Amino acid sequence: MSLRFLGVEFEELKRVCHRCWDRVCLTPEQVQYASVYALISYQLGRCLIGNEYL
Repeated sequence: MSLRFLGVEFEELKRVCHRCWDRVCLTPEQVQYASVYALISYQLGRCLIGNEYL
């Protein structure tokens, strides 16, 4: 979806997204993954709302 609407491909890293997210301290990879995922989700929402796809 990010490729279609934003022109950016977001490849989910299975080794990161399947790790223990309930730990008190996340790994640097998990923090980076979550940050990128949040940004892409936000941008997709702006794009879809702006183009009335929702």
